[in-house]
Amino acid sequence: MQEPFFAPLPPLLAPFTKEAIRWIKKGAVADIDFSGPTYQVLVRKTNQEEHWVFLQLGEKCVITDSFCTCENWETGNVCLHVAIAYLGLFQNDTTPLHERFARSLW
Repeated sequence: MQEPFFAPLPPLLAPFTKEAIRWIKKGAVADIDFSGPTYQVLVRKTNQEEHWVFLQLGEKCVITDSFCTCENWETGNVCLHVAIAYLGLFQNDTTPLHERFARSLW
């Protein structure tokens, strides 16, 4: 079985790469809602820990705005949940969900 593909994280989130991939493989992305390049992603690490992440992507999948409901977000505007959410948008593809959706039958 082929190892899943994961898009590279933006530099600010790169330190979370290994842990984010580990949580993605465990199914931490529980829900994704989107309208164009604006996403709300439910990241559920355990039954007791879940956080909503807001992401807005610009050209070349650059994060133009983001927010997480976790406590760590308050201290540095980056967190593991944002990294997990970002990787979840690609779902083993090189393009994010909204771009694949725009090219689909719908």
